[in-house]
Amino acid sequence: MTYRMTAAVSRRLLLGGLASLPAAALLPRPLSAQHAGAHALVLSLADLHSPYARLPQLLAEIDRIRAESGLPVAIAINGDLFERGNAVALRSGGVADLEFLAALTLRGPVILNLGNHETALVDDMATTVAVAEGLGVEVIGNLIDARRGRFFAPVSTRVALGGLRIGVLGLAPTNPFVYRAPVRGTLQFLDPAGFAADAFPGVVAGSDVSILLSHAGVADDKAILPTLPAGTAMVGGHDHLSFVSEDAAAPYVHGGS
Repeated sequence: MTYRMTAAVSRRLLLGGLASLPAAALLPRPLSAQHAGAHALVLSLADLHSPYARLPQLLAEIDRIRAESGLPVAIAINGDLFERGNAVALRSGGVADLEFLAALTLRGPVILNLGNHETALVDDMATTVAVAEGLGVEVIGNLIDARRGRFFAPVSTRVALGGLRIGVLGLAPTNPFVYRAPVRGTLQFLDPAGFAADAFPGVVAGSDVSILLSHAGVADDKAILPTLPAGTAMVGGHDHLSFVSEDAAAPYVHGGS
């Protein structure tokens, strides 16, 4: 199956839906005190899994946050944008997911960290990367294309936002069995802790703020967290958990699914 985009369908889902669905508080409502002295906001989403009934509400909530904060916003999607179990997503080639991505790029820089569900609708991670990049999304991740011996996407990116240089590194799950069977043979994995130790210092060195987007899961995150330099942030995904931990030098956040 290949991705295809049908603008009429997606606009009906994403734009028409705004008129019929209330904007639920899907993200924490920002307080003015939280933004005092802030230069920018990075909104992190993870494990969306083609939530077609919620995409209009989510987009409206992002717009509300942008309007209320008055700050430039970047959106980081920490893996698993797509869901094969959504029949509409499967049959349409993820049309609403892709229009959602396109709509987000109109609101600020969008970063997609590759997770295991990025091949939920296709059999080649390279296809997902190409389509997302074609929409203006910055795709990152440490998955290696075993057929070519190179990464599917850059492992990190640097975004200029609100006068800051924000460096972002991406990690993917390493358990082959969380990927669909047709895809597994095309993937090569790197140890998350070892990779982060090698790659993250370079991200930090050229950045005012640094973020590690990890879709590797809590078990691997625990090994990485103590090694992160103070002043960085680690955002987790994959496990569909919701918590904030500030026990280590680097804040560690899971935002649920």
